[in-house]
Amino acid sequence: MKRSVILFFVALCISCASYKPQIPGYFKNDERLYVNEKAGFTIRIPEEWKVGISPKSAPPAFKTTFKAIQTKSIEALFLGMNDNERAFTRCIVQAYDSTLESYFKSIYEANKNGLSTVRADFYKGKGQELIVWSYSVKISNNELKFVDYIINLQGLKARFSFWTLSGLFNDYQKIFEDIGMSICISDTTADTSIVCNYAFLAKDSVEEQRVIDYATDKKELYFSEEPQDFCEGLNNACLWKVAGPTSVCYLFGSIHFAKPEMYPLKAIIERAFDSSDYLGVEINSNGKDIEQKSKELIREGMYPTGDMLKNHISPELNKKIEDYLTSKAIPASNLSPFRPWCAVLVLQTMQLQALGYSADYGIDRYFLKKAKLKKILELETFEEQKALLLKMDKESYLAYSMKEITSIEPKINGLISAWKCGNIKLLDEILFRDIDNAVPENAAIMDAVFYKRNIKMAEKVSQYLSAGQKCFIVVGAGHLIGKNSVVDLLEKKGYLLEQL
Repeated sequence: MKRSVILFFVALCISCASYKPQIPGYFKNDERLYVNEKAGFTIRIPEEWKVGISPKSAPPAFKTTFKAIQTKSIEALFLGMNDNERAFTRCIVQAYDSTLESYFKSIYEANKNGLSTVRADFYKGKGQELIVWSYSVKISNNELKFVDYIINLQGLKARFSFWTLSGLFNDYQKIFEDIGMSICISDTTADTSIVCNYAFLAKDSVEEQRVIDYATDKKELYFSEEPQDFCEGLNNACLWKVAGPTSVCYLFGSIHFAKPEMYPLKAIIERAFDSSDYLGVEINSNGKDIEQKSKELIREGMYPTGDMLKNHISPELNKKIEDYLTSKAIPASNLSPFRPWCAVLVLQTMQLQALGYSADYGIDRYFLKKAKLKKILELETFEEQKALLLKMDKESYLAYSMKEITSIEPKINGLISAWKCGNIKLLDEILFRDIDNAVPENAAIMDAVFYKRNIKMAEKVSQYLSAGQKCFIVVGAGHLIGKNSVVDLLEKKGYLLEQL
């Protein structure tokens, strides 16, 4: 979601690929060591336990459930039971394009009617996240108590469940915790830090623990580091009112890939939209022939059969890309057919989706759906954005974008928080602080992707105002922030702008 690249390219609302990985897992050596190399974890079943294979060895009451959930993107295993068949463990690994928070909520919502108690403890360490969830369920007049370890591994969600009769739970709790520990201290790969460690599971580690009683008070869950207060004393929006001779226009900064929890928008934004006769967007993603044009563009972004990306970039850059894909458990072959500019688009889309963001919830798409009888104004054309993309078909652009993609995750929470309350100073800092405009390649990209386009956008807004059109204009937030932005250029033209 960096201003310099991502906010522009996702504006096209084109997805080059949708990655749904296969999730192979297997028992190794003595068949007590279960390994899932795709997700990057290992779990050892206690020696005295019988090891099973899903769903054949599952208890009869669970066989149907295992069969039902086993798909190409979900691996469900019945891992084992103790010698008297009174305590059990299972593993579900799922390709899930969302956050750990959303994954947990989806599990909870799907099962809440059958749960008598729910407790979720959240732990974070070494950049990884873990939920330890306990609950009770009545099955065939027996009350079973469960404890689940839910962890985010290599972009996959792994859920380990341990259960026994409620009256026997204390007898097996130590075994459950020991296996849970072994999951959490598994190395993701040989050269990365551990998923989490004992300190983050310790009951007296208060500073690293957030406890959520989700079933009781339905608190909003934010499974991430505690956010800083970026909005102290601020309650604006990324929204400006521009006064013209006979009308006004509103400029609203869009986040093209967003999350459902970013809605509802502030009332002042909705009022500005409702009071306007026109909706202005960069391009109308609902426009005529847009789907066909998008498919044709993607075809242009691919090499002919037999050629591939690595033949057109340096070995050093190719290795960086392959290392990045490996860290995300994505086969390099997923990217190899694409030219540099389209490879950037694919990488950006996958990264944003992995963080739980979707174009389906994008701000501009939200208003296009609401527009109904409003006339749609396009500040640009598909052909103009296509021409710009094709000019970016260079190794230097791909190398530059790789830096953007790999640094987005640590900054995205601050960026969204600042956007929600209109903290323009912080947005400017986050979006620009890593850009060295003294580097010719960087300056050229910024000039093409932003500054030249901002001039054209500002001129269009000026035309709308001169014509007396009352418009609500949604463009990427990066186009409205900082020097030479649309806001800055309109002020230089003599228009009076007010941030709302």
